Amino acid sequence: MIYHYYDSSGNQYKFENLIIEYVPKFPSESSSGVYYGGKPYKKTFKNEEWAKMEKLLEQAIQKSEFRTNKRAMMTGMILKQKNQEKKFYILLPNAETKTNIELFLRQFQEK
Repeated sequence: MIYHYYDSSGNQYKFENLIIEYVPKFPSESSSGVYYGGKPYKKTFKNEEWAKMEKLLEQAIQKSEFRTNKRAMMTGMILKQKNQEKKFYILLPNAETKTNIELFLRQFQEK
């Protein structure tokens, strides 16, 4: 199973085989022309960190009341890939599930 998470600013997090890879948005890609998502990185999750991340993503996928069909500013997006099958889930800007994912990711980035 591979997950991608795109935060409110369009920064991408890829989760695969206990590896997290962060691909930030660069100013040339941002709508303002100045936003910079920071330095890219690739790190290994501990088993319990992977389990927590997967749980947060799956909770967001299951709670349809926190989702929308349109990717708009401040929404988050999950891409879940299993073999060749890809499914997208867009999280509302103020969704609790989105906040929980982004708080966890911020915590991990600060380690």
